[in-house]
Amino acid sequence: MRWWLAALVAALSIPVFPEDETAFVVHLDRQQQRLAGIQSRFLPPPRPMPSQPAWAYVLDPAPVIQQTAEYHRLRHSRGNALKEAQVLQDRYRRLHRLGNGIKRRELEQAEVAWLEAENRSQTLAIQLAGMRQRILNRWGSALGQWMLEQSSRLQQLADGRITLVRLVTDRPGPAQLIYRNRRIPLNYLSPLPGADP
Repeated sequence: MRWWLAALVAALSIPVFPEDETAFVVHLDRQQQRLAGIQSRFLPPPRPMPSQPAWAYVLDPAPVIQQTAEYHRLRHSRGNALKEAQVLQDRYRRLHRLGNGIKRRELEQAEVAWLEAENRSQTLAIQLAGMRQRILNRWGSALGQWMLEQSSRLQQLADGRITLVRLVTDRPGPAQLIYRNRRIPLNYLSPLPGADP
């Protein structure tokens, strides 16, 4: 009797039309589960994690501030390069429309200047994307977003009102920071994959 239920479940799990991947749910009552050999039980309640002291390092915010400034300088340069390429492209098109009224050499020079500016803009775009990825890889997603968006919290970090702390522990879990027998409020952001004190 068990084989027919297993065959039914197997048949229901094979899509009739592979291009139509419509999700479906099969409900089996306790008796059908027992006949199919499916056993279920409740998970035991999780035990609280024991407290484990760990060292914490205060990280210097200078690399964060410096890398943020470099990123936004490069972003500003990319914006200027885009504007310059647009102006030179408009100039080239205007000269091209004039046709016989201008020298061929002047038209070629305008085209070369436009293509060089376009190339600079694309190079800066590639550099900007690479720097963005390096920031996210080194500082994690939350702090990386602060850096990319120039969050007001970066100014608080630069002023010392926010401190970057790296916890060194062999087990992940919720943390609480205690300094001189005082609990310090902790706002967990994200892992800092590349931070090494």
